[in-house]
Amino acid sequence: MSTAAAPENRTARCLVIQLTGLDSVFRSLMALRAAQQLYPTLDLSIVVFEEHADAVRKVPWIKNVHAFPRNGVAGPLARGEVNEAQATAAAARWLMPIGEHAWDFVVNWSYNEAGSYICALVPSLVKLGYGRRGDGSISCVDGWSMYLQSVVLGDVPQDIHVTDVLTTQLLTALQIHLGDPAEAGGAAVTSREFFTLEHGRAQKVWKRHDSGQRWIAVQLCEAEAGGWDAAARAEFISSLLKRHANTAVVLLGKAEQRPMARAILEAVDSSHRLRVVSLVGETDFDLWASVIGLCQWMVASDPAAIHLASLLGTRVLQLAHKPEKWAEWGPYGNGHYVVSADAGVQISPQIVRAIWGYAHGEWAHQRETSLVEYLKSEGIKETSKIHPSRSRIRPGEEGGGVVFESLLPRPLGSSQWFARVMGHVARHWYCGWTPPVGQEMGRSGFDQNLVRQLRNLRESVEVLERVLTRASTAAGKLARRSARLRSDRVMGVEDRKEIEALGRELADLDGMIERLGGVQEPLKAFARMSKVLMHNLEGDRIAEIARDSADSYRQLHDGARILSEWLDHSLKLVRPMVVSQKIHEAVPEAGL
Repeated sequence: MSTAAAPENRTARCLVIQLTGLDSVFRSLMALRAAQQLYPTLDLSIVVFEEHADAVRKVPWIKNVHAFPRNGVAGPLARGEVNEAQATAAAARWLMPIGEHAWDFVVNWSYNEAGSYICALVPSLVKLGYGRRGDGSISCVDGWSMYLQSVVLGDVPQDIHVTDVLTTQLLTALQIHLGDPAEAGGAAVTSREFFTLEHGRAQKVWKRHDSGQRWIAVQLCEAEAGGWDAAARAEFISSLLKRHANTAVVLLGKAEQRPMARAILEAVDSSHRLRVVSLVGETDFDLWASVIGLCQWMVASDPAAIHLASLLGTRVLQLAHKPEKWAEWGPYGNGHYVVSADAGVQISPQIVRAIWGYAHGEWAHQRETSLVEYLKSEGIKETSKIHPSRSRIRPGEEGGGVVFESLLPRPLGSSQWFARVMGHVARHWYCGWTPPVGQEMGRSGFDQNLVRQLRNLRESVEVLERVLTRASTAAGKLARRSARLRSDRVMGVEDRKEIEALGRELADLDGMIERLGGVQEPLKAFARMSKVLMHNLEGDRIAEIARDSADSYRQLHDGARILSEWLDHSLKLVRPMVVSQKIHEAVPEAGL
């Protein structure tokens, strides 16, 4: 990628819009910290909901925090008290002081209605994320935003962590417009001093108890379907304290979780009760973050607590009680654990305690003992419906980013297989770096069900490739034909017939792409991406729109080609070894 040389001490002003939950705010801070380390002169400001503003004001390198009044501006629109135009006018009035500044970058990481209007109303040289066109429709101006809209938020499997998506999106824009960073970076983003906090209350809590203990924070939240009630949490805590004498537990949660905290304390074995401290309903942000930062582990299913612990460098054991895309939204960093289960299966306290024991003892067994062996030594033999994973950060030569690795031998499902393919495709499209086909995938990961699905997918992928080739060719013809016109409105009969015929052909091909996505689940990503790309075409003339359409179809074709290469690699990988050897001996020049 060619970049402009970065002027020395060049200060760039960047406004980030994050009007979603607190967990998303923490993810954004993780990405912004990476950008700030690589571009120290970056002047960062952020717009968040007013209930999150105090927490973000604790970040010393965020220059300005703008608290957006959810109830005062967005609330009336949601309640139907004002129309869209009135809500936009109210937002514009609130934004007026912000819009008076000269912004180099406006980055909307909200990916919602409110964020898109603010992004559209604030003037900037460069914009990322959702914005608005003149007609009020949502638009995306950068590739990663289109990928987020169509794939990540479109319920399509993919394996790139959202924090990595946001970080790459912003760093790419900074590199293009400011030049290469002065240093390559490499400093850890997570830090127990991420925030400027008042630690006094946390220190008083610890002074009242044995500070020599290894502390584990357990974040309480409402019991969910398949989740833990107070009895299950108490069983986990009692088992953990019984097996690990130098361990203590601190309960965290909101005021509404106080009844659950009392029930847990009553149910915990009396001989261990002194090693359980409840701060439920007592923690402002400073105490909450201070306590989590002083703990070695956080056990939680609450997204905000999980990502706060990730920021602070506290290891996380996430309980994924319900179906969720934890590989994309889970704890970020090295050495975090996620425990999920098949639909309708409750994760037992015994399993979680044993997995924590394995994770906690990594320094002793150096992961030379497998989790299967460890669980058997703990008397746990049935694990077929439980799916524990561990996070790691790939080295740069493997593409970087956080990836979750299964800790129990499991065959790949079709969604897991395609998630890896889609992550590869996205890196090819937007990173300029392509990992090897089949990276991190071995022969043992396949079962007959997946092999059968991949063989059934082959014909549809070949059809998709042909359709996209025809579409890019037709769009190219349309661009060249319309470029010769003096006007898009005044043209001869033959010109009009030819342009209309090409337009109908493209419409038919778009319909075929959508039908393929409906028939084959792995092709849904291409159908969704096609819609998003076509929706975000820019241009005032047919020739401009057709040219960009051809580029979009070529991009999709590149992705389909990579999918085809993965199919070939995977089906070759599962070919019986004797058969593979005989084919190689018979046709060595084919490389089979």
